[in-house]
Amino acid sequence: MCPYVAKGLWRGELTYARHMLDEVVRIELMKMLGWHVGVQTGFSCSPGKLGKYLQRCLAPEWWDLLRATYACAEPAHTWDALFAMGELFRMAARGVADHFGFDYPPGNDERVTAHLRHVQSLPRDAQEIY
Repeated sequence: MCPYVAKGLWRGELTYARHMLDEVVRIELMKMLGWHVGVQTGFSCSPGKLGKYLQRCLAPEWWDLLRATYACAEPAHTWDALFAMGELFRMAARGVADHFGFDYPPGNDERVTAHLRHVQSLPRDAQEIY
């Protein structure tokens, strides 16, 4: 889903990019943060509906990173929010995967992040992505 945000930003389709960021990517991030909080607290702390109690449940540096995912509508800030979401998801997913005995695919994560950085660096008049 993150590549769709990048594609929308590159094409100058801000409303599409923001929808994908806020209504698709954020939903998955919030799910992962809920699982992270559960793992960290033995499922004794609830993040609340729509994460309303996350500030109580997350370490301060995690809370600051989550706050950084709420960007204004400027494309540059939306890029920053996208990368902050990726970092926060990565941090939470590694711990959740470890707790439940799943493998976290770092190669996939690295390739998607590299793709996002590549799209971010493309000139607006590029004819091809690669």
